[in-house]
Amino acid sequence: MLFFQSASRLLYQLRGYVYYLFVARHRWGYGLHSPFMFWFYKRILSPGCRRELSRVRARVRSLLKDQREVVCERVYGAGSTRLSGEREKLASIVRHSSVSYKYGKVLYALAREFTPGVILELGTSVGISTMYLCEGAPGALLYTVEGCREKLDVCRENARLLGDDNVHTLEGSFEDVLPGFLSRTGQLDFVFIDGNHRKDSTIDHFEKLVDHLHSNSVVVIDDIHWSKEMSRAWHTITNHSRVKVSIDLYHMGVLFFRRELSRERFVLAY
Repeated sequence: MLFFQSASRLLYQLRGYVYYLFVARHRWGYGLHSPFMFWFYKRILSPGCRRELSRVRARVRSLLKDQREVVCERVYGAGSTRLSGEREKLASIVRHSSVSYKYGKVLYALAREFTPGVILELGTSVGISTMYLCEGAPGALLYTVEGCREKLDVCRENARLLGDDNVHTLEGSFEDVLPGFLSRTGQLDFVFIDGNHRKDSTIDHFEKLVDHLHSNSVVVIDDIHWSKEMSRAWHTITNHSRVKVSIDLYHMGVLFFRRELSRERFVLAY
């Protein structure tokens, strides 16, 4: 049964990507009439941050050779199409379930350009995306939530090796951690949601967070077309009354809430 579920999901992803290639527009910003969106393309999606990310890339290369076993007592969310879940090699986790360099650059550039003071990451895994966010906003308070203790241990190791003393790890499920965390925290400047991968849970997490967002907040959701459920969750969230601009990059979606922006939905080639 698990094999057929994984095969069905992979087929959906393939069909979805082919469709994305046909509908995505405005490669490198050409034809964009919105000044904000043209700025977004030039400052967020354009190449040129290879040198600035050399420390992160070196750490990722090291982890890709690391054959340590990471054991998780419980698997949260919808799982993975390529990993079994409870016991995996660290290198396999980095290769198959962590943010890629291509999309890590997006996280880095967003954090660099919007200079958030408080960042919340839902779904640490072993902390690859955490490193990209830290590199972009070294002065931010970054809170990252993960249910697997041994994955959090790797994230803490990354932070220690790179000198990222602004990382604060929170262990537990999103459902358990979020209520208490949000009651102690004021506004959130930047949120990265990368966990669970179920429609209702993703929408529920966004609904819990939305009251803590302000006009200049940025929300990034990973794997928005990972499954039919996630595509539907993305569609529902982009139609939320607070969302002004949504940007579909296929693997990743970005949401803006700025009052001065017109309500628009973009599917951008990246």
